[in-house]
Amino acid sequence: MSRWHLKDGVPSPSATVVTWGPSASLEFNFTGTSIELYGRTIPRGAGFYAGVDDLPMQWYNSSSAKKDFEILLFHSPQLSSGQHTVRLQYDPDTFSSDPQERVYLGLDVWTVRGAPESDGYATGPYNNRRAIDLRLGQSR
Repeated sequence: MSRWHLKDGVPSPSATVVTWGPSASLEFNFTGTSIELYGRTIPRGAGFYAGVDDLPMQWYNSSSAKKDFEILLFHSPQLSSGQHTVRLQYDPDTFSSDPQERVYLGLDVWTVRGAPESDGYATGPYNNRRAIDLRLGQSR
């Protein structure tokens, strides 16, 4: 079974969401004009695909020689104002069933630009609840 883990059972800007695949995915809606996803980079960081709406998903890498947090992992292009869906998919080609070789994808925070009823900037799931609807996916 693969699944996303949340710190203290809730998503928040300070709670890293982590998975090790192989078929884990994450999808949520946001209202605004763009989104940025920040996460951890680590030596055993995973590859992943990300995209918004019907745009093609692109491959990204969270592996780095240095361990760091809140590093920009993905940013969308400028979008029309409105509701959009962002999708992430753990790259199954980076998965290893050996726990000693496992690679991880961790998300720390996201920023929505052009969010309604704000100064145009919302971070995390609780600054503007109407702007972000988080649905964590679980795969078996």
